Amino acid sequence: MSYIKKPKIIRENDPRNKLGMTFDDYEGVMSTLCAGCGHDSITGAIIQTVFDLNIEPHRMIKLSGIGCSSKTPAYFASQSHGFNSVHGRMPSVATGANAANSELLCIGVSGDGDTLSIGMGQFSHAIRRNLNMLYIIENNMIFSIHSSEPVGHKYNGKGEMHPSILYSFALQYPELKIIFAHLGGGLPIYFLMPEVSKQLKNVYFDTAAIDFLYDSSIVKIFEQILGDKKILFGSDYGLININRAVDYIKKSNLDNNNINVI
Repeated sequence: MSYIKKPKIIRENDPRNKLGMTFDDYEGVMSTLCAGCGHDSITGAIIQTVFDLNIEPHRMIKLSGIGCSSKTPAYFASQSHGFNSVHGRMPSVATGANAANSELLCIGVSGDGDTLSIGMGQFSHAIRRNLNMLYIIENNMIFSIHSSEPVGHKYNGKGEMHPSILYSFALQYPELKIIFAHLGGGLPIYFLMPEVSKQLKNVYFDTAAIDFLYDSSIVKIFEQILGDKKILFGSDYGLININRAVDYIKKSNLDNNNINVI
């Protein structure tokens, strides 16, 4: 787990840079990402680069947003400054840090959704301001987007990513695997239209936080429309306990085979 420190092994023949530091000196805690995840390859490249450039760890500040990418700063340069910001807001925090101390080397790590979805406005303004930072976007080639229902009660973070907007976005990127969160704000109902079903073969839907929105029967209804391979289990963990999310899916009267696939 990320709170477990890596064992420090000192070898007399370890290569050292001009500062007398070894490669291990630039590492962080143990990664909790999936084995083979490309994010860890990016972390390794960062460590190798700052080692080769003889950068003192205390001269760096690492920043991130929310998502798998947000874990990355914990995995390198544990002696550096660091800040994990809220979803899509990393560029603003980087701007403030840079204004407070322009001598720091600012390294921002973000994901495709954190930067290009909820954080697109922040990212654009960071470019406009020509912020002096290294901005790394980690793209796992699966694009997940928050989705909103065009009707019903208002809640914090509901937004206006309605089915019509999601549909138009998916049509623009037919080769991209897309996950629309929260059952896509009801978009699956339109898969009963043959043209929509054919056009959105690259689209999937997750069940995150849907027990705030729908009766549990919605899962079975959408499974009958989409098939179980198009529905992905999601919980919005932190907001909703995993066990609660699982129990909700089980109440949908799907058979065990469908539940296991989801």
